[in-house]
Amino acid sequence: MLNRERYIRNDIYNADETGIKWKELPRKLLASRREPSKLESYKVSTDKITAMVCSNARGDHAFTILVIGKAIKH
Repeated sequence: MLNRERYIRNDIYNADETGIKWKELPRKLLASRREPSKLESYKVSTDKITAMVCSNARGDHAFTILVIGKAIKH
């Protein structure tokens, strides 16, 4: 397709996003059956950072990483 449509690798870009959650509790907990559970409910932390990266197919041009954090409420 590159040759048929006359695209060059410098003109083909790919962008993708990734994220990190650093304060989220595990989905499964290990607890003793002998002791009553003290974790009836808890609030899930939403502390995370999302980043988007983008570069061309040849790999010689990349945009600055776009980082998205939590918005400040006014």
